[in-house]
Amino acid sequence: MKETIRLLLGGDPLLQTALLFIGGVAGVVTFVLTLMRLFGGVDTDHDAHGFAHDHGISVESFLSVQSLSMFFTMFGLVGFACLRTGYSTVPALGIGVAVGVSAMAIMLMLMRSISSLGQSGTMLLTDVATASGTAQTRIPGRGEIGIGIVLLQIGGTSHEYQATAGCDSSLPAGSFVKVTEVRGSNAVIVVPV
Repeated sequence: MKETIRLLLGGDPLLQTALLFIGGVAGVVTFVLTLMRLFGGVDTDHDAHGFAHDHGISVESFLSVQSLSMFFTMFGLVGFACLRTGYSTVPALGIGVAVGVSAMAIMLMLMRSISSLGQSGTMLLTDVATASGTAQTRIPGRGEIGIGIVLLQIGGTSHEYQATAGCDSSLPAGSFVKVTEVRGSNAVIVVPV
């Protein structure tokens, strides 16, 4: 063990280069594997958990696959470059670690920014209950038999729902309506606007 430390700090260029090269390769391999999981459809919920649900800095989010791959990549490449430009081992390792930790922090900030941009994509019934739209077909009134179709604007997109009127008279196609009640997952009661 003492011999290895002496070789690293003492200036064995082959061992120093190998150490930093292995760090860089480990980071690149981890990054490539992360991309493969991303595009391969593998569920990586365990890795994104710290970013998606935790708004403080935690060990889980700081030591994610993305940030560790960034650390090893930058540690290896910057340390290797420092050695090649004439720095001795200790400053090269120090600069490599500093740049690696900085890269981890930048990756953490980027992942937090990305996760704050996303929407869940889940349409809530409360969104439907306050929506308005247009009757696509005649909407039968209270007591009449039949079901009409309305096109509601919810969250910037259009959705079709089965509808009945919440008033005694039917509503003609093209009428502007608003939802007063939600019945089940695809049926609404509407009134004219």
